[in-house]
Amino acid sequence: MAKLKIWMVALTLIMGVSLSSCLDSGDSNPIQQQTVLAKLTMGPTYSNVLIMQGGVELVPSDPTSLILLNAGMYMVDIQYNVNDIQANSKTLNVTLLSTPRKIDGPYVTTVTPTADAPMYVIKYEDNGGVIAPYFFDKNTLIFPAMYWYKASTGDELTAEIKKHSFVFSYDEIEEGDETLTLKVTHLISEDKDAERKSYTVSYFAYDLRDAIEEFTSKGNTLKKNCFICKK
Repeated sequence: MAKLKIWMVALTLIMGVSLSSCLDSGDSNPIQQQTVLAKLTMGPTYSNVLIMQGGVELVPSDPTSLILLNAGMYMVDIQYNVNDIQANSKTLNVTLLSTPRKIDGPYVTTVTPTADAPMYVIKYEDNGGVIAPYFFDKNTLIFPAMYWYKASTGDELTAEIKKHSFVFSYDEIEEGDETLTLKVTHLISEDKDAERKSYTVSYFAYDLRDAIEEFTSKGNTLKKNCFICKK
């Protein structure tokens, strides 16, 4: 369910729906819990701030909870009061339910590694919604990776998930190109030959700034992105 909520928040903010409507679940209980994606940056007072897509700042009840976090993209479990939300507000008072989880993927490169395993799928439907790669902002790609893993529980499951990574790469860019083709490669660090029959979804964020700047520096206009799964 968390993955669906993340996608819905991103989609509604892209379409310009107000903060009050996209975070109001319709539940009679005003205290709501949700998982969102946010970018951690340094604010105007030289303190860390979490910004959701669309520019809404998450304001934690404990102002010290972000001090030790590094800049990047995070998955954030929050609790908030619907009655406190003001239409078109750019801030949201929240309680952090856990330490935000950094989801930055590997550096985007022109070198395409050899894949260790296939992806399950790049784009799929879930409870009536479409889950697919999308841009958090003009340079940050969010990739909901659906992949096969070895079924396990507890610490073994945590260790299994950490073995999987996804590398984005792109070919040499030529003048006149209109499409930036991104190739995603699924890598497994250990037990590559283990039988994996279950599938799951993990969210990763990729900084495409360098690739996009290289593309536009050659006089090209980026009209679309194309994703290729390598295996």
